[in-house]
Amino acid sequence: MQGDGTVVLTRRRAAGKDDPVLAGFLQFLANDLSSHPGRIRTLNRKLVTRVRSLVRNTEVGLDEALDPADE
Repeated sequence: MQGDGTVVLTRRRAAGKDDPVLAGFLQFLANDLSSHPGRIRTLNRKLVTRVRSLVRNTEVGLDEALDPADE
């Protein structure tokens, strides 16, 4: 954040190699969204409420390594 209140965001590359499967999937999504923008829909309030109720007490450690069984 700069003194005048401007917020500057920069892209950070992840350490290590890019995941080719993830890259391919993200490219697929980008192409599909570009080709069919009319398919984009907002989530309805009922679904958002349901998802929040399912994860309400879930703790996430974004800096913690995944359990090898979950990778």
